[in-house]
Amino acid sequence: MRRRLMKRAFTLIELLTVMAISAILLTIIAIPVVQSFNLTRAAQGFADAQNRARILISQIEREITNSAAVRDNSGVGGTLIVRLPNQVGTQVNISLPYTKLDVIKPAAGDPSNFANGAFVDPDTGKADPTLSAPKGQPVLPGAKSDTVVRYFIARRDPFTAYNNPYLQLRLPGGGGQFSLGTGGRDNLYVLMRAEVPMYVVRNIAGIDTRVVNSDFFFDLDRDADPNTTGPLMDDPAFMDPLAWADLGIANALTYALPQAYDPADRTEMVNNWLREASIVTEFSRFDMIQLQYNKQNREVVFTNGLPAVTPLVRFQPTRMNPEAAKGMLAVRTTEETDNSEKIGPETYETQNGGWSDLFMQIWPSAFNPGSGPGDLSSGAVRAPWAGDPTLTLLRDATGDYQIFGVPGQVFNVSLYDRLSKSGAPYPFYNSVNWANLAASPAARNQFMAFAIEPEKGRVRSSFDIREHGVDATIPFEDRVPSTTGAQPGVVVGATVTPTDPTYQSGAGWQTYTGINQRFARLWHEWDTLWPDVSRAPARDDLANGVKRYIDLRNMVQPGGTTVPSPISYGQLGRASIVPGSEVIVGPDQNPGPNYGRLVRYTRVPNVDTVAVGPNQYKINYTDRREPDWNALFGFTGGSYDKSQYNGNDFLSAILQARYRAGYVELNSRFGEPIPGIDVGAAGNIYVTYRFQFTEPNDVVSVDYGSTELMEVVLTIQNYPQSNLPNPQIVTVRGSAAVRNKVR
Repeated sequence: MRRRLMKRAFTLIELLTVMAISAILLTIIAIPVVQSFNLTRAAQGFADAQNRARILISQIEREITNSAAVRDNSGVGGTLIVRLPNQVGTQVNISLPYTKLDVIKPAAGDPSNFANGAFVDPDTGKADPTLSAPKGQPVLPGAKSDTVVRYFIARRDPFTAYNNPYLQLRLPGGGGQFSLGTGGRDNLYVLMRAEVPMYVVRNIAGIDTRVVNSDFFFDLDRDADPNTTGPLMDDPAFMDPLAWADLGIANALTYALPQAYDPADRTEMVNNWLREASIVTEFSRFDMIQLQYNKQNREVVFTNGLPAVTPLVRFQPTRMNPEAAKGMLAVRTTEETDNSEKIGPETYETQNGGWSDLFMQIWPSAFNPGSGPGDLSSGAVRAPWAGDPTLTLLRDATGDYQIFGVPGQVFNVSLYDRLSKSGAPYPFYNSVNWANLAASPAARNQFMAFAIEPEKGRVRSSFDIREHGVDATIPFEDRVPSTTGAQPGVVVGATVTPTDPTYQSGAGWQTYTGINQRFARLWHEWDTLWPDVSRAPARDDLANGVKRYIDLRNMVQPGGTTVPSPISYGQLGRASIVPGSEVIVGPDQNPGPNYGRLVRYTRVPNVDTVAVGPNQYKINYTDRREPDWNALFGFTGGSYDKSQYNGNDFLSAILQARYRAGYVELNSRFGEPIPGIDVGAAGNIYVTYRFQFTEPNDVVSVDYGSTELMEVVLTIQNYPQSNLPNPQIVTVRGSAAVRNKVR
């Protein structure tokens, strides 16, 4: 009975065996389960990254498409500074291009509707200090507002250093661990979006004034450069107070930063941006920079002592392949002129505007100053240039766009733009490198200058004659070349001269100082001034030969310093006059109460069948083909070179002048002198015009990025968990056209 009540138990060996088998089974089962969890977490991280990237690309494309403009973010305009440790663990500044994008929103409401330093809410009719921009319906046609939407990368906490506890890397050459932080909570670079006004209305001394929004932007009026105004939009360290502290005053100008701001102002400004900005990626585990490292040994790549880093977001203009800019029509129907086939375009346009990172090459047509009659003269249309481009536009070391030719830099395009916008006198003259041109006659003949209009995608090769000179004290409106002083084609010397149509023999035609006097002398002695009188025109042709004229090449510039016109002989050989740009003012030639008073003259087509009447003129916009002076009229030894001129020579000053750009024919009827132009009297014919350098066979090729079509490349790097060696990465690419581009 007692034997039945005894119980059997496992032996120690049995227990150990069961435990070993259980451990093996648990290992076989648990490891795949854990791995499946890791894979699930990785897949979830990849899906999150992909979803976030698609949402962001869609949002950015929509904002660009609906914007009024996108600021050029090439160079410093799109560069931000990131701070990472170097090989010895010291935090260093690294510049990353195309990591900032400024989108200008369309204007809405009435920006002038403000009171007491605040915008007025149109719904309530009261000043609302909470409104950061005018409120109301969009302004049509599309105009830019003062509100900017900015996308940028920055550390989640800008006031502390970068901290990435997920990535374990090594220094090259077995140098040990590469420290990316101190552990704990991460502080990665995230993508942020902020919408802020660039200008605000503040009540200053009782007056509502539109000023730079100093809560977010430094005012360039306080900067070292007096030619710049407005908010400082291009500040690579605007969201990094640690980088700003390391830059220091010495390096401030390298980044176009103001030099003398209190660090407390910088701290307050960063806090203001933090209040308005929102993180559009994730506040943790998402990093917008990627260190370059060898995935086999996980050693970091260094370049010039700095860790190689790639930004994972790029806002960049779509790069256009070298594009031949289209020349704009220079002469329209009903505006016929002799030799119009030689007139080149005033402007060239590309398919897209919003240029950034511009590189331009110019193939000028082959230049010939003239070596003979007809197609050998300067009036012939020249063939395209067959060799390499002779002129190139690119940025110099200072960031200015310069035109470079054979002797080096010949024209500073950026300087011209600054001088023009600032109202400085004579911007064209002061932007030309006259020293280089003087050293090379060939460069002077091939010289071409351009003004660029990046927003419109346009190159302009014309300039106002009032932009050419040296007398800075003369106001722009008074810089009008006139016939005051020595008349074109003559030498001052006569003390007594007749007025048209009176004729006095004796003195040569060269001594007359007035248009009328010269005309009278030529009328009477035209056929005796030829070397071979038998070849002189018949008397019946006098009306077609003797002209009252002015030569714009010799028009006197205002001021005490004589500066030759760009179209003058021996100056800029390719210069001609822009068709329709001239304004000629002279005395009224019609009998009546206005006789002798200044009026604007009217142009008639420059063709032989049209006569010039009172208050009219013909003009040569460009050079014309010359006849064979020797074969027709017996002139020997004359030069066809347009750079040669002799005011005492009948062929050079009278006959050849009719075939040069700048020749203006006036009313040439005998017995109808132009009033008020007599010996000793001040000239009273005034001319303004634009001059250009292009010919029909010139080729302008532009390589540029277009902010009218922005490309966004966004890579999301997600660290799902700490024990995964590599992050989950997904890249999404998008592009958007700026539909409401401000022209």
